Amino acid sequence: CCSKKSPDARSKRFGDHFTSGTAMSELLDTLKTFLASPPTAEVRTSFLATVPLDAVLQLLGDASSIETVCQCLSKLLGGDHAEGRAFFFSPQGSTLVPAGLSHGNALVRRTSIELLSSKMFDDEWLAWLRREGVLLSLIKAVSDPSIQVSNAASSALLKAASTPAGIDGIFTDHMDQLTQQIVDDSDSTIQLRVLELVCRMWQLSPDCTRKCKETPARGLLVSMCESDDILLQLNAVEIIALLPPSEIGRDIMPKLAEVAQTCGEPVVVSRLLECICRFVADLPDDDTESVTPELEATLHMIMAARLATQNTSRVSQEAADTLNALAVLCSSARGALSLEKSGHAASTIAVVASSIQSLHQPLRLAALDAAQRILRTSSGDAVVSVLEKHMIPLVAFLLGLARGPVQEEKIGALCVFRSLAQHAWGLRSMFAQSEFLPFLTDRRLETLKVALDEKFEIAKNALSHPELEGIVGQDRKLALANFVAQGAYYTAPGANAGPSGVHVATEHL
Repeated sequence: CCSKKSPDARSKRFGDHFTSGTAMSELLDTLKTFLASPPTAEVRTSFLATVPLDAVLQLLGDASSIETVCQCLSKLLGGDHAEGRAFFFSPQGSTLVPAGLSHGNALVRRTSIELLSSKMFDDEWLAWLRREGVLLSLIKAVSDPSIQVSNAASSALLKAASTPAGIDGIFTDHMDQLTQQIVDDSDSTIQLRVLELVCRMWQLSPDCTRKCKETPARGLLVSMCESDDILLQLNAVEIIALLPPSEIGRDIMPKLAEVAQTCGEPVVVSRLLECICRFVADLPDDDTESVTPELEATLHMIMAARLATQNTSRVSQEAADTLNALAVLCSSARGALSLEKSGHAASTIAVVASSIQSLHQPLRLAALDAAQRILRTSSGDAVVSVLEKHMIPLVAFLLGLARGPVQEEKIGALCVFRSLAQHAWGLRSMFAQSEFLPFLTDRRLETLKVALDEKFEIAKNALSHPELEGIVGQDRKLALANFVAQGAYYTAPGANAGPSGVHVATEHL
């Protein structure tokens, strides 16, 4: 920010003769120099001594200068430093904020919000935001036509809502305005943004939850799921999934299940099933109140019907979506227990096993994910027996996938092996393949870090099984122990290793 002119002369030139094209050009050059300087307090102080902020702000009226000015303001006033706060608390700051939030250019509006959001939301800052009416402006900005401005406003409000003073400022001071934006359906895209914000605030704290319950958001989202507009339905389901499980229990889940039964749009049904499966999977083990047996029966009936036929690509995609939902359900022991009690476990596992060999890749990948989760979380004798029956014949095929060129299938197969290693019959079936141990312990075959990690986890799971030595013998157990002791990325010196003798695979992006 250095200048050949003295700061006083420079300031007078920019202040008194700003209408000159030369002065504007010199000012822009000064801003660019400032942007290239280190972001220190000394640089900021020197800049303000050289250039009046009023002159910088006047450039916001010039469309060609707006991007440079916004970058300069972000560097000058962004972050939670004393100079920035002092500016906002000054009369000049109180003038800049409303002007910036109502500016005709979306970048200026977004930058103004980001400057406000960059401060620590303590009581002093929130008191100023409330006193100056800034929280109200931020609530209104969530409905801004620009998605970038709307997202910035939502982020700022989420930050504010993480504090007691912010909760009071948003809900106590401006509940009427927030409610008005929630129910305003003149633009469903904007309305959904407001609903998403409320659902994200819902889970911040008990106080936030209590305030969000007072809004019409939850009931409105359920009614949207019953709409004839497929995009509206899908977005509503996605937003409902943001709510904590305790807030979407007996009163919402049955309605979503009913929509899933009657909806004619497969993609909507898929998202509804995933939402319900996530809800069931996330329930505490001792929660017997949030979901009814009837709801779980309906869930499994719908999934079983969708898995019954896979004779077209469309139906195969529906089956893949259903298996993705099943994987979500069986990500927890609570969800796996739901499958076990459903009466559809045997038929569902049979479909999972057969789908692993499907030529429809999305279906194959979904089946691999569902299989590894069911294997990992299921403990009932009946289900484990069915898994044993269907998975043992697939081990050779899985080994082929794990050694194959398709990375997604390779990782999926390795994940299944990791879960199989938890079961004695799984260990027997894997090590019955003469090529399995050499494949598992050969790190040079892998170019993905995640593949090395999965091999390491397979070996660790195998070593933790109490029956391992009786299944594979002492020598192979020792080989696994050495493999684990060396670590996932070890390569013997001289075997294409780096300078440290350690091979680290590269991740393909």
